[in-house]
Amino acid sequence: MPRAKRKQNQTITTIVILIWLIVCCAVLLLVAVFYALNPEGLVTPTPSFQPALPTFTLIPPTQTLSFPTSTITACTCVDDILNCNSFRTQGEAQACYEQCKAQGLGDIHHLDNNNDGIACQEP
Repeated sequence: MPRAKRKQNQTITTIVILIWLIVCCAVLLLVAVFYALNPEGLVTPTPSFQPALPTFTLIPPTQTLSFPTSTITACTCVDDILNCNSFRTQGEAQACYEQCKAQGLGDIHHLDNNNDGIACQEP
């Protein structure tokens, strides 16, 4: 390799090293300025406000709810789908019996077993 070419390569290498040193110094200077302005560094301070979590208090029930065992609350005279256990009271069964009779369907649910006009009589 000719001497001039070697000298040129050394000059380029020296320039690259100098640029690298300048960049490193600039980075160190920026870090120093950052820490001078932010002594805590990159640590995020904990907020002083801590929101309160809601608390729940269980209140004992004041009364016990009971539900009827009946699953039917309305009388329908379309099909034979009801029986005496479908009503909460004998009065409800009687009202359904009379409603179906008034529609001309008679005792469609077979609520009056002895045909005396009284639905769901206890034996």
